[in-house]
Amino acid sequence: MPIDAEVIADLQDFTTRKVRAFVRDRPLASVAGALAVGFVVGGGWRTRLGRMLALAAARHAALKAAEHYFNG
Repeated sequence: MPIDAEVIADLQDFTTRKVRAFVRDRPLASVAGALAVGFVVGGGWRTRLGRMLALAAARHAALKAAEHYFNG
């Protein structure tokens, strides 16, 4: 079943609105996310420092998720 061009345009508009709202409401989180993507795509995770930073970020995310799950 082919995807209609109108459906794709609607999805693109919806995604654009959501991303713009997120960037407007949480600019620091947006910059942090862009830095993380650039770090991974740029190969920074292959260095020793990169692996340590990635591990620290993963630990922080896991703790926040557990805190949200158990307290929320």
